[in-house]
Amino acid sequence: MSKGRILVVEDERIVAMDIRETLENYGFSVTGCVISGEEAIRVATREKPDLVLMDIRLAGKIDGLEAAREIQRQEWTPIVFLTAFGEQELVDQAIGIDAFGYILKPFEGKKLCVAIDLAMNRVQVERRLRQAIAGGDRAATPFDAKAPFVFKTFGSLQLLVDKRVVLRSEQLSKTQRALFGLLLIAPLRQLPVETVASVLWPDSPAPKARSSFDSLILRTRRVVEAVLPKGRVDDLIVVKHSILMLPDCQSDLSHFTQLCKTAAGHLKQRHLNAAERSLLAAIELAKEPFLPVLPAFAPVVAQRREVQTLLNNCCLQLSDIYSARRDVSAAIQVVEAVILREPLNDVALRRLVGLYQDSNAALPLSSALDSYRDALLADGHSQSDVDHLVAALYEDRPLDE
Repeated sequence: MSKGRILVVEDERIVAMDIRETLENYGFSVTGCVISGEEAIRVATREKPDLVLMDIRLAGKIDGLEAAREIQRQEWTPIVFLTAFGEQELVDQAIGIDAFGYILKPFEGKKLCVAIDLAMNRVQVERRLRQAIAGGDRAATPFDAKAPFVFKTFGSLQLLVDKRVVLRSEQLSKTQRALFGLLLIAPLRQLPVETVASVLWPDSPAPKARSSFDSLILRTRRVVEAVLPKGRVDDLIVVKHSILMLPDCQSDLSHFTQLCKTAAGHLKQRHLNAAERSLLAAIELAKEPFLPVLPAFAPVVAQRREVQTLLNNCCLQLSDIYSARRDVSAAIQVVEAVILREPLNDVALRRLVGLYQDSNAALPLSSALDSYRDALLADGHSQSDVDHLVAALYEDRPLDE
């Protein structure tokens, strides 16, 4: 019996044939191998695969990101992207696409199959969840209309009540999403109305910005009121004494932060198995970028930076656990995830160098170092400085010496 039906989208035919053979040997069924975004959309619409393995860079008018968006616009289909070192900008553009993972090129057949296996397991869980949200399990599981509000803030903004999604990002305007995003990172989830208005309408005079704010709150309450149990909108959005509040809600950002703290406590006590569980849960929770994207608002920028730092620390701590177990391959994989997000992360690069030296694997490391060199040169460093910094990765001394 097939472990799942997969559509492969890869414009290098030799690579595509190798992927197909690898997946089929592992028990998956490949519904097709296509080389363009246009073909990917047609075949996915016709064959309805369980998962699409999509190269981000494709020849033709439609790249992998556009193809993925169109496939998911027509019908929800899980996507796993194939990407290479140095493509972080493209990965950032994937925000809002329901990506179930990113597989780094070049890859080993075993790593590819394990990644697809994990994604397929998540697909099954997600399908059951979506069925429940659609009402399939409502009769068996009564809906607690008084349950706390929970906001999902990684990847896309969602509001849940009693573990069910009642409001999705696409039901809100860009300004409404920004409104909730601002409140979700604010201390005690409270902000002065003047602060919110000045952030959302920085070029408008104060009276006009306040008028726009009042109109926004009215529209937002109407949208939320339509999906919440009767009367609960007053528990969610509160404006009192010129303070905007979300007084009765939780968020996955808070949960993520708590998981990081819990993992640190387990590591301090050398409870490695418990630490691993917390770290994996935190990494899974933050696999997609934290929202919102408001570059002009310093607290949002600082929060996104803190999330990124915590996520990178989780990956490096997990690599330490795997190294202690002498599972070098697993340690390399989690460190590579850090470098994919931050090609100039010197700590992760130095760790990767050591791990690859232990494993005697040089080719993927060469790709990471090439991206590191390119990023340094783009950042204005001279060639001699770049050579010095790369050489320092192999030595037990600070990079700034």
